[in-house]
Amino acid sequence: MLKKTLPLFILSFLIYTIQAQIPTLDCPDDTTIYKNVICDAQLTYSITCSANCTGTNISQTDTSGYTSGNSFPIGGTFQEYTITSISDTVTCSFNVIVKDTISPSIACIGDQTVSAITSCDAILSDYTSLITFSDNCDPNPTLVQYPTVGTPIITYT
Repeated sequence: MLKKTLPLFILSFLIYTIQAQIPTLDCPDDTTIYKNVICDAQLTYSITCSANCTGTNISQTDTSGYTSGNSFPIGGTFQEYTITSISDTVTCSFNVIVKDTISPSIACIGDQTVSAITSCDAILSDYTSLITFSDNCDPNPTLVQYPTVGTPIITYT
C-alpha cells in the first residue's frame, strides 16, 4: 500500500516596522542675550526630541560654528538642528541675538581757549589726541571730532 504524503509548503515573509508619526524636535525660541563687562555672552540651551524618538539622531546643520555653551558674537547667529529617523527628517531653528548695552567710556578735556586770527574767528584744532576713550567689546573704537578740524569758530561778545 502506498501512502500519500501531502506537499510541504514553507511560508516566509518580512516584517517591516513603519513609524506612524514623524519625530518632534524642540528648539528654544529666538533668544536675546547681552554682553557683560568682559564682553562675553555665553548661552547654554538644549535641543530635544519629545515624541517618536526611537531610532533618531539629532545633528546641528547650520554653519555658524557656534553651539550650546559657546560665547556668541554681537549681532544675530542662526542655529539649526535636524532630527533624522528611519523615514523622516525634521528641522527646527532659532536665532541667538547678542547686544552690547555697555556704552563706550570717554574722558573729555576741559574747555579750550583759542586765539582769534585777523578775521576775528578761530580755526578749530584737532583735539582727538587729548581724549581718552575705550570700549569693553571693541579693541579699536573710533573717535570722531565734531565740529570737524578746521571749522571756523566765530563768537561775538
